Amino acid sequence: MISLWSNTVAVSIIFSTVIYDEIKRFKMIVTPGVFFAAPFLFIILLTNFVLIYYQYPPITLRVMWFLAIQAVIIWLLGRALQRYFPPQSDWRIKSIIDDLSDFYVRYALIFVGLGLLAALFIIGKSFYLFASHGSWHYFGHSDYEKIMSRGIIAHLIHLDKISCFFLILIYRKSSAKLKWLYWLVFLLSFFALALVQIKHHILHLILLMFLFVIISRNTKEQLKSLATGLILIVAVFSSFWVILAYLSHIEQTAKIMNILAKYFINYLFSGTMNLDLWMRHSYVMPEWSPIVTFRNLFNVLMGNPRIYSNVYYLSMDFSYIAPATISNVATAYGPFFLIGGWPFAVFYSIVIGALSYVFFYWSLVKKNVFILYINLILLVYLLFSFFGAYVLFISFYEVPIQLFFIIIFIYILNFLFIKNFKTDNFKFKNIRIKKN
Repeated sequence: MISLWSNTVAVSIIFSTVIYDEIKRFKMIVTPGVFFAAPFLFIILLTNFVLIYYQYPPITLRVMWFLAIQAVIIWLLGRALQRYFPPQSDWRIKSIIDDLSDFYVRYALIFVGLGLLAALFIIGKSFYLFASHGSWHYFGHSDYEKIMSRGIIAHLIHLDKISCFFLILIYRKSSAKLKWLYWLVFLLSFFALALVQIKHHILHLILLMFLFVIISRNTKEQLKSLATGLILIVAVFSSFWVILAYLSHIEQTAKIMNILAKYFINYLFSGTMNLDLWMRHSYVMPEWSPIVTFRNLFNVLMGNPRIYSNVYYLSMDFSYIAPATISNVATAYGPFFLIGGWPFAVFYSIVIGALSYVFFYWSLVKKNVFILYINLILLVYLLFSFFGAYVLFISFYEVPIQLFFIIIFIYILNFLFIKNFKTDNFKFKNIRIKKN
């Protein structure tokens, strides 16, 4: 136990150093290094000093030191890449957001329409399933989630999130007459994504919107706002299990509170607890596992009936980590260990770290809504590294494509129909317009 505690303290110092340096260097909390290190620091400390006394397994030395090394790799990448971008005196995130808001606010009704279309279609599909299966108790059935994550619904989920992003971007610059429409879209979108039952969609959207609101604020304001956002996320997360408990005819408060505590610990801590097991089973999955979704898509297009299971090829399925507690996740790194061991896992850190910092630095100096959105969503993915590898989801590739085509569509409209917007240099490459 002494060895575990001493290593926990040593690793915590490394994580804390990364966090301290990032905050001191950028004068903000919303940075790739902080978002990666902070959740693991919290999980490791609470697990190894508290949860082990409640029959939960410790975060092993191998896992702790591996994660600490990844934090250092990502942090060093951030420091190395900074020299290729303008100095801090040229950072202008607040003015960038203001300029983007000024441009996109004229297309408010388009974003309202897209958001309403996506949300209402998702809600309609959900109610259709309830009616087809007798009642809304079907929400608790295992098949419901599978149906709601396939076909056009899967694409509309991302469209809904992108629409909400644009509406929060233009909110301050919009007239009071339109803002009630924005709130209608927000509320319907939250309800629609909650009905999908895949929790990361609504959690990611809430966090994405919070990050956009606070990214230009000072450190203290960011900390307060993030605390508010995390409380809201916990409330949303808990509401899922209260509803499912009710659907399972569990009405006693004590039992519901026990369910909430168990699932909160399971989702927040089990991935890191489980990683050691997955690290001991390296190279058991085929090398094409990361592109299993694209392989399935190719088979469908070619008429091949063979469909591969994403769960089977990217996880070890469910395993017990504590009494009455099972998990099928092992942080963002678990799948990479199953496929290619340490080299593949470290390669993932290099790729996600480089991408995150490049878009982070770009977002501070470039007036580009695509860069701003990708920066925010990469920060969200880094924050949720303790849970899963979202770069292996098809949405990681589809969302930028959808966003890109929406931006292109807006600029075509602007070029063709906005007569009072004069331009002398229209560039698709940078997706921007230089004014006279």
